[in-house]
Amino acid sequence: VTAVLILAVGCTSSGSTARPPSSTSRPTRTSTLASSTTTDSTLDPTGAAVLAAYRASWAAFIAESSKFPPDPSSPELAKYDTGKELVSVKAALSRLVLRGHYNKGTTDLAPVVTSVEGDTAIVTDCIFDHSFEVDGKSNTPVEAPDVGHTLERFTLTRVSGRWLVSDSTDLKDGQKEDACAPAA
Repeated sequence: VTAVLILAVGCTSSGSTARPPSSTSRPTRTSTLASSTTTDSTLDPTGAAVLAAYRASWAAFIAESSKFPPDPSSPELAKYDTGKELVSVKAALSRLVLRGHYNKGTTDLAPVVTSVEGDTAIVTDCIFDHSFEVDGKSNTPVEAPDVGHTLERFTLTRVSGRWLVSDSTDLKDGQKEDACAPAA
């Protein structure tokens, strides 16, 4: 799954491809996602379900942002995101459409479930966004990828038995240097 939810991730550059966090400006994401080194099978069933939902959210965003033109109204997005996060993801895709751009590249996720309380889970991720925006007509890059890892926090909410990403916060951006080191 190409989710990273690096959910751009939440940091925003001139047009970074990471998923934008709802509490800050949202960038756009890349076309493919690398798996983290942590496997869902080493977690309890709830933690595994939370990480699977998180990765699926990233995969849906990346699938939309990596085609030209992206579709901010794709029903796939609402399968994995809700609330502020869904609004932010749609806004990031809309910005790409307005610019005539799409995303290209990879995003490495290293998510860790940091808490689960009732129907709310928190995932912290140290994301490396290798993606960049590309002009849809000329297929030429219009920005450079980030050079470091970005630290983000994602909130997931259980709705009707399913975990959905509901919010994200960019804790420290990695546009110019590493903001974190991925969990081993």
